[in-house]
Amino acid sequence: MLSLSDTVPSDWKYLNEGGRHIVFSYVGSPHVDFDNMVLRLRKINPDEQHTLASADNTEFTRQFHDQIISKLVPAQYLPEMHTVQLDPEWLGALARQTEPARPAVRAAKDQINVNAKHGIVCADLVGGKEWAVEIKPKWAFLPNPNFLSPATFSTKTKHCRFCIHSAVRSLKGKGAATGYCPLDLFSKEESRVRKALYELWDTWNSTDASTNNLRIFVSGTVTRPTDVSAIIQLQTSIYQMIVIA
Repeated sequence: MLSLSDTVPSDWKYLNEGGRHIVFSYVGSPHVDFDNMVLRLRKINPDEQHTLASADNTEFTRQFHDQIISKLVPAQYLPEMHTVQLDPEWLGALARQTEPARPAVRAAKDQINVNAKHGIVCADLVGGKEWAVEIKPKWAFLPNPNFLSPATFSTKTKHCRFCIHSAVRSLKGKGAATGYCPLDLFSKEESRVRKALYELWDTWNSTDASTNNLRIFVSGTVTRPTDVSAIIQLQTSIYQMIVIA
């Protein structure tokens, strides 16, 4: 198992975070184990400090990657992933240096679990000098009707979990990709796949990239619709790819 003991917190640059995890890019001196890699750590709500054991799902994540995802994604496209040992003092220093870079809305909700024993180190797919597009497709299937209650049967057999959650978020006035459906993205029907991608783009644009189902990175930095120069660079790169193809 890898250890971060021969790196310092400043070797890791805040990259992004979601509802449960926070990610850092390695920017330190050349290192055989960490070059072009990211560190993925579990976050925790301060009220959950008494349930630290349940918060560490690192082993499950690695096993899911090795045993499930490996059967769905060809080996040449599967990102490298390793478990890494963590130290509370090291994590505390990383947390302190990271707080100023975190979005205020995220920092108000949770923090790095400084008592975590393990983290995940995996291939850095967005931190290079190029641009990268990240899509979080979410649940691309309908539930088994045999496990649904009569009260939810008619709704959950017609609408996927993601669409239901998006509708609820929208009713609460929160940003949501209400026009996007994972079932369209995985339908293998060109018109539906196109619709899903266009809806993701429109939501990214209309919410100023506040939803995380579509993210665009340019030189390792999250890009928003208001970042004109980055968008021009992105469009130029796409145009060059089309011309070459």
